[in-house]
Amino acid sequence: MRFEDPQRRILVDLAAQTQQSLGKWLDDADVLGLAQEHGLTLTWWHVMDAGRDSVDLLRQWLDQFGGRIKLVIVLNEIRGDRFEILETSGELAQAEALGASVISLRRLPVCRILRYRKSISIVIVLGETLQKCWH
Repeated sequence: MRFEDPQRRILVDLAAQTQQSLGKWLDDADVLGLAQEHGLTLTWWHVMDAGRDSVDLLRQWLDQFGGRIKLVIVLNEIRGDRFEILETSGELAQAEALGASVISLRRLPVCRILRYRKSISIVIVLGETLQKCWH
């Protein structure tokens, strides 16, 4: 196998439901070994919402790949801004102990979001707020 440009970055965006299948494929195909052999760095971006499912998926990922793949945890405040379940679970501390980076994707003010997404559903849902943003 030949890698034309080892500095090239590839981003694969998959739904959270694919984690188990993807993890199995990474192990079965020895993708980590292949990456190491060719000097490639793999980074897993784990996007968290404030719910239990995200924490459970992080736990599964740490059990399978913790310390073997670079990890970035994204606290997606758009899907909830209180991460107590994560913070009290011990998973965040474990991830950070293994070298994980943590970043926050901040919630945008409603007016700013509306300027990017002018749609009927937003007008109906936000009605009065929409009027305040455009006036």
